[in-house]
Amino acid sequence: MPMIKSLRFLIIASLFISFSAIAQQCIKTITADPQSLNCAVFTPDGKLIATAGADKTVKHWLVTSGDCRDTLSTHTGSVMCVAYSPDGKYLASCGWDKHVILWNADKDTLLKVFKEHTDRVNAVCFSPDSKILASCSDDNSIILTDVATGQKLKTLTGHTDAVTSIAFSPDGKLLASSSWDRSVKLWDVASGQLKTTLNGHIGNVNCVTFTPNGKTIASVSEDYTIKFWDVATEKLVKTLKKDTGSVDAVAFTPDGAWMATAGSSKYIKIWNMISGEIIEMLPGNNKGVQSLRFNADGSLLVSAGVDGNAKIWDMLYIKYEKCMNEKLATYAYLIKPKDEFETTDQYNKRLEQFMTLKATLKEDCIRDGGNAFKNVAWTLYQPVTLKIDKISDYDADKQRYQVFINKVNYSLTMPVEDAKTFKTSWQSLTLNAVKRYDDVSKASDYVNITFVHPVSKTNYQVGTQVDPAADELLKAMLEKQNDKKK
Repeated sequence: MPMIKSLRFLIIASLFISFSAIAQQCIKTITADPQSLNCAVFTPDGKLIATAGADKTVKHWLVTSGDCRDTLSTHTGSVMCVAYSPDGKYLASCGWDKHVILWNADKDTLLKVFKEHTDRVNAVCFSPDSKILASCSDDNSIILTDVATGQKLKTLTGHTDAVTSIAFSPDGKLLASSSWDRSVKLWDVASGQLKTTLNGHIGNVNCVTFTPNGKTIASVSEDYTIKFWDVATEKLVKTLKKDTGSVDAVAFTPDGAWMATAGSSKYIKIWNMISGEIIEMLPGNNKGVQSLRFNADGSLLVSAGVDGNAKIWDMLYIKYEKCMNEKLATYAYLIKPKDEFETTDQYNKRLEQFMTLKATLKEDCIRDGGNAFKNVAWTLYQPVTLKIDKISDYDADKQRYQVFINKVNYSLTMPVEDAKTFKTSWQSLTLNAVKRYDDVSKASDYVNITFVHPVSKTNYQVGTQVDPAADELLKAMLEKQNDKKK
């Protein structure tokens, strides 16, 4: 009898332990390469993962089952990187054989083999409009190729050692590159000219990427650091040093709220880009992580490891872990020890009911929370009310006032009729606005400042106006604000 009670206790305890550790567990582990896996990426529709391995192949895997759909075996050396064009039509791969190969993504047929590089090709990426393919190599160069014609457009030279990583800005106008010469370079895509060199790392720079808003570049290095560079000012704005080994990979969720980094330390760190703090430590791959990619909506992360495995991680479990634990606590009565007046069958049914309810917790939390990124949007954008500090004399020729709000000067254009009454009534006005908080620089400003003229009832706008239809974060914040008013 004591042994049976102990067994029951262990079963109950394991239910709690397994749930609390669920955010630490990956959804699926795909043994993609018998030697080492260099890269893993999602298809644009998120249904497949493409992997690049030391076994000289590119493989496609079904996300749902983890089964291998096909194998592409044209490369004659280890494949270093794979990338999909944003429009989903093309797949590019590159590797030790010095080649870049362009594939038809739908049919998995070879379209072109490019042999312009003279040494190992480390990375490939497509421009946002899918028209340009960029590749970088141990030959210290970057080559831009026209996808449609296969013609080389430009060769970018300036690095003094192997170029390890490249990334287009979200608008496709800039290209960032990282190198073993310990620098990050920023290039103008149209002209092929070098815009600037960003120095600051004291070790080889392994990976570089833009934040989704295009304002910042993140770079990771063998010096154990993550650095952030302001694109506009071309200055270093922040350095994070919270790793115990080389940082080899960095990726952002599409909304820019979270960042994932990993490397030789074997752990994948998930960062909150608002607070700058690590919110989750995932156990990663046994021998280190070489690449990280989020899917299109940021709900999944795939890591590629030196151990040859691709691991898929559910980001929604991390986001809703607190909610799920709270809901789980309400069901604790279902796993209390067996009562002396309860049959074994009744007890077992109680445990089964608990497991059934537990399986629905994530879906319940997602439904309760609405859009997965609304809470993030509420942090980045905040509705506020403002007052006008002072106004200038009215310029009748330009039909304009200069108004000062929180010590910032704005131009306010209005016709003479409204200007006359505004002159005597502006001090009573309340202005509606949105406070915008930058996720990296920590700077803030006000956008979408609006007010209603106290006499004519005309709507006026002041300063920068951001269209919610073009900014998912702002749109989410406004929707949440409207929900609160209902």
